[in-house]
Amino acid sequence: MTEEIKTKIVNTQPRSLSKKMAQRTALDIQAFWLARGHVIHVWVERCGKNTLSRDYGVRSDMRNGLPVKK
Repeated sequence: MTEEIKTKIVNTQPRSLSKKMAQRTALDIQAFWLARGHVIHVWVERCGKNTLSRDYGVRSDMRNGLPVKK
């Protein structure tokens, strides 16, 4: 890829997640791994130290993006 195309791809990503977007992402991740036979735990957390922040993130019990073997 050329640098121009890479830049355009990077710039299309949202800078932050709303609570609704984070919840949808968490459900998508959970469904993806459940379809492959893995039960994972995902949750949504507010990001940053500011309690008025509207930015949210998705957390999970996975390691390096993969389910933990139990």
